[in-house]
Amino acid sequence: ESIDIPINTVVPIKQEINTTVMMSLFEGGLEVPVDVTVPVDVEVPIDTVVAIDVKQSIPISTTVPIKADVPIEIVVSETDLAGYVDQLTAALSTFAETADQFLQKLE
Repeated sequence: ESIDIPINTVVPIKQEINTTVMMSLFEGGLEVPVDVTVPVDVEVPIDTVVAIDVKQSIPISTTVPIKADVPIEIVVSETDLAGYVDQLTAALSTFAETADQFLQKLE
């Protein structure tokens, strides 16, 4: 991802530059070096957009509670619990018969 950064400014340049210029004297082609000082006084406008690449990682640590009602079907007869369920069913059946007989005697 990148972000465009607009740059809009003026850069002032005020300086004297010393240089040597070759000057022609006479039409015969005689050139003579002349030392000159050139004053520079200018403002350079800058109006541009620079794209800056942004690469960053933001660590996030949170807990998201999930509630879901999902029906689950377990075939108990295909598990190790089958024998225990059979024993429990038989014991409850015996208890129900015994309780029923006891209640009938109370009537």
